[in-house]
Amino acid sequence: MRQKLGIAMRGRGTFSNSVTIYFRAPLAPLLRGRNLSVIYVTNPILRGFFRVEKPFHSGFLAINALGDPDHPITNVSEGLTDQRCLELIHAALGTNDVPVTIDSVMHWQAEADTAERFRDGRVFLAGDAAHVMPPNGGFGGNTGVQDAHNLAWKLARVLKGDADKSLLNTYDTERRPVAAFTVEQAYSRYVTRTAPYLLLANGGSTGIEPIAPDLNVELGYCYPPATALHMSPRESKAEPGTRAPHVIVNGHSTLDWYGWDYVRAGDADHPLDTEEARAAYGISAGETVLVRPDGFVA
Repeated sequence: MRQKLGIAMRGRGTFSNSVTIYFRAPLAPLLRGRNLSVIYVTNPILRGFFRVEKPFHSGFLAINALGDPDHPITNVSEGLTDQRCLELIHAALGTNDVPVTIDSVMHWQAEADTAERFRDGRVFLAGDAAHVMPPNGGFGGNTGVQDAHNLAWKLARVLKGDADKSLLNTYDTERRPVAAFTVEQAYSRYVTRTAPYLLLANGGSTGIEPIAPDLNVELGYCYPPATALHMSPRESKAEPGTRAPHVIVNGHSTLDWYGWDYVRAGDADHPLDTEEARAAYGISAGETVLVRPDGFVA
């Protein structure tokens, strides 16, 4: 639909024809009791990463580049056979002594791009239709959920007649800058963790965005009129455009208040009745904070 609407993608383009090899193998002895989420592999044969599933009998290996780290082959997908997959897994494991069974191979393109607009009339783009990024950092799925989180309550209010249609214009205004920021954060992690040769192609370290803390990317992204595009959600103090802080009040999180309608945090129904809670929301006794249905401060 994006292509039919003539909406172009802007960004880094495609930088690898990658593969993900799903396999079964007894990996527990190699992990030696360590529960590792992502295991990066950088050796003269390949660059990529493992994800291993408990109880460590299966997982996948994503491969982005082969051969010379300074002048790699980035078309991993072409001509890949089952035998070659086995060789690559053993090279990544560092041993040929582990029996491996290939389940499937997924071919995909590593890209870092954002759509030039997220709305065209009655069509709204979300998820991979609006932004594509390498998996480094694990931001892709999260960013799609954030799109829906931003758009759903706005659509509901307009369709119910509770808001003017102009509210829907804020979806592009709010989400596109955040998506572009997140795409660049994923790309910076890809370059520094998997493809440092791209630093030269991009003009050195100044050619990529500085890596922001994961917490800022995942929970600290901001909408106008916030003073920054991202900040620590632990330090946002309920600044307009930031996510309303989590504070325990009467045994429950303040986040449980949000999700259905606008809420005034600090009023009689939603009391911020401790000094800690008021400090987290940046207010004094008697003041309130207006929070949107999606939990962001209005």
